[in-house]
Amino acid sequence: MNALPWTTIRACIAMLDPPLRLRWAGLVVLAAGAALLETIGTGVVFGLISVVNDIEILARLPVLGPQLSELARQNQAMTLVVLGLAVVVFFVAKNCYLYFQIYNQEKTGFDTTSIVSDTLLRGYLQVDYTFHFRRNSAQLIQTLEYAVDDSFRSALLSAVIMVSEILVAMGIVTVLLVSEPKISLVTALVLGLLMLGTLTATRRAFSAMGARIQVLQAQVIQAMQQALGAVKEAKVLGREDFFADRYGGLYRERSQYLCRASVLQQMPRLAMETLMVAGMVLVITLVVLGADRREAVLPTLALFGYAGFRLQPSLNRIVLYFNNIRKGAAATQSISGDWQRLRLAAAPLSHPAPLDFTRQLELDAVRYTYPGGDREILKGVTLTVRRGSSIGIAGTTGAGKSTLIDVVLGLLSPTGGRVLVDGVDIAADPRAWQRKIGYVPQVIYLTDDTLRRNIALGIPDGEIDDECIRRAISLAQLDDVVAVLPQGLDTRLGERGINLSGGQRQRIGVARALYNEPELLIFDEATSSLDSETEREVSRAIEALSGEKTVILIAHRLSTLHKCSEIILLKDGVVAGRGSYDDMISGNDDFRRMTELSQLPSATAGEG
Repeated sequence: MNALPWTTIRACIAMLDPPLRLRWAGLVVLAAGAALLETIGTGVVFGLISVVNDIEILARLPVLGPQLSELARQNQAMTLVVLGLAVVVFFVAKNCYLYFQIYNQEKTGFDTTSIVSDTLLRGYLQVDYTFHFRRNSAQLIQTLEYAVDDSFRSALLSAVIMVSEILVAMGIVTVLLVSEPKISLVTALVLGLLMLGTLTATRRAFSAMGARIQVLQAQVIQAMQQALGAVKEAKVLGREDFFADRYGGLYRERSQYLCRASVLQQMPRLAMETLMVAGMVLVITLVVLGADRREAVLPTLALFGYAGFRLQPSLNRIVLYFNNIRKGAAATQSISGDWQRLRLAAAPLSHPAPLDFTRQLELDAVRYTYPGGDREILKGVTLTVRRGSSIGIAGTTGAGKSTLIDVVLGLLSPTGGRVLVDGVDIAADPRAWQRKIGYVPQVIYLTDDTLRRNIALGIPDGEIDDECIRRAISLAQLDDVVAVLPQGLDTRLGERGINLSGGQRQRIGVARALYNEPELLIFDEATSSLDSETEREVSRAIEALSGEKTVILIAHRLSTLHKCSEIILLKDGVVAGRGSYDDMISGNDDFRRMTELSQLPSATAGEG
């Protein structure tokens, strides 16, 4: 990737809202002010040295010249002290301004990364569910944690500081050109060509390393997630070294690229330092050879000495920041692509009134094909779920059960057909429909937090309703678990609920689904990891809700569907049968065979 620096900067600016753009524009104004003060500072130093060398220069000053000249005739030493103190006061004021400028640069940079990262995460959470089929979590974490910083604090902030340094350099060179035009012109031309050569020589290297570092950062995060996520299996299988070696290899490769980038960033500084020394020798040679009066040599050398002292770090930083922009090009391109795809300028997440659900949920010839897929998963599924009924969905692996549930949940939009609630298409506002749903997945995600916060997931502490918590715990058969926890509802569960059994984790998921008192409960093989006794307890709780709540249940053990008012059999994405449990056993060979298989000892052994 060899994106032009301006392309990178323009992409960064495009992601900023108007108030942030105004703040960044303010940084450019502050940079211009800093450049002006640095230019004045160079002139002030040159003037002071010139006055020390020849006090008569004071008489030629356009402002306060006569007064200072008269004071110098009366007391030359005092005049020089006063002038020296004035220069010190100016530099104190200048550096206070520069401190203010630096503070605003850093504050704006950090504020921007915070806002952009937060906005991106909100976008990732709100974007169409299918987006997450194409991106793994490691890539998203890399974008949020590293790429945002590389784009704004590295690339965009570098551009602003580089503008400041360029203006400073231009101001100092202007002073030099006014004072010694021939010498300054020759020196500036030589140094300018050499700096251009340095930037050209490192252009491709920084762009390529920036792109590779972005990829490696995501791979390192992914390797870390996989190693820690598979720690139990890795220990049992004795394959800890595999995960450690893969993580270590990727981390070392990333470190090598970071090392090369860091070393390469220092090379221009060393080159510019050498060039500046060579330039100073050139200046001394030209000044000495071209000086008509020996007394004119000292001020000129002093001017160029100060200018060189101030220009060297500026030129170093110009090269450094220019390369930072190149290095951040890959990160900016990645973020910009997501930004446009997510349409992050959209309005904040709405909280519409729940959709009325008084009669029925209807799937009307629903079809679904996953993005980029060539196989239709759902092929015209039509069914009706009446309010208060309990529907069991059965089918072999790959029949389309979970896809059907995701469509009902409003996570996937049908590629054909409609999902209607009391005649209203949920596609118009899925969020309004989702507020009526309680969902229990097969694998429950638990945070390393208290039981109370895990049940009321995503609700601030001050808004958690303890009465709803107690009701949900009772319905999910969790009272015995809470009773033995050291701090009850305030007990921390450990990462992914590692301190709990599989059945306990699952029942917490059930309690979470019940917390908001939903009108529709969906169980996506939610009892598959429970032991038989616990499953019976949860099933009894589900049965008790029949008539009061609408229930859709996918079950691994088909006997769990026994009390459902209707069972739907899916086969290859179509409805291959429907009826009561007894009717399906007696009249559907596929269902009867699946039931017999689910009751084999291997299907229930080792549950717990």
